[in-house]
Amino acid sequence: MQSIQKRCCIFLGGLLLILSLLLSSVNFQSQAQSERSWAPLGVNRVALWSFSPNYSEDGLFFVATNATEKMSLRGVFRSDDMGDTWADSSEGLEPKKRAYYADLEFSPTFAEDKTVWLWGHKTGLGRQEAFGGGWESTDGGLTWVELDYKGFPFREMTQRVNQDILGVVVSPNINEDGLLIAATAGEGVYQSKDKGRNWELLSSVKDVTNIFAPNTFPEEPFLALPTSGSQVMISTDGGKTFEERGNGLPVNMTSVREVAFSENFANDRKIFCSGPQGV
Repeated sequence: MQSIQKRCCIFLGGLLLILSLLLSSVNFQSQAQSERSWAPLGVNRVALWSFSPNYSEDGLFFVATNATEKMSLRGVFRSDDMGDTWADSSEGLEPKKRAYYADLEFSPTFAEDKTVWLWGHKTGLGRQEAFGGGWESTDGGLTWVELDYKGFPFREMTQRVNQDILGVVVSPNINEDGLLIAATAGEGVYQSKDKGRNWELLSSVKDVTNIFAPNTFPEEPFLALPTSGSQVMISTDGGKTFEERGNGLPVNMTSVREVAFSENFANDRKIFCSGPQGV
């Protein structure tokens, strides 16, 4: 009984933390280089944003709103003038289902193929409909089509397939190798070799929150996982195995939220991470 009560307390505590984060409004702002000051772009509950690989030329980036945003503003918004103006870019999504968007990735050859992928957790589900969802756009994010992807396990407890994708690494050679590597909620690290249609398990590591790779990937099969309890985990074999690499981090910094690599990682081997205790 004590074990059950303890698990309930942990679950409720985590749920309250998530709700407090989701209900906070974000004043979305940009900084002008000439003035070194901030200019508001709008007040929204923002879940994530992502910039075009050609941002300096096309001025394009997306904002996906939080699931708690009011329905009229729920979804994905697109700006192609560096944030001066915005347009709803949610055709093909279902805002009423309150998707918890987790990641939005551009194709490395976006300038030519106009492809973008969006991943998230769905609510308001039909009977036995999978929790996770993935959507693809091939017209620069103007319209979206939900992917019917396969390879994730069916769980008897929920009577659903658990395919929640938290973060994705896109191969710079995706038009040749079709390679995506994904961190998933509670299921480990998966890979797809056909641009997200079919997936296979690489590693069953559980407490991951995202996944990152340096610009040397996949020629150097180096991956980093921020985790909720094991600091940073590193793979040097493309995701088949991972080991903890937290030497030098504060002992109480068990949770790592983000990882970033130096643009010159091939030579300087620098990795940055952040968590509640700092960077």
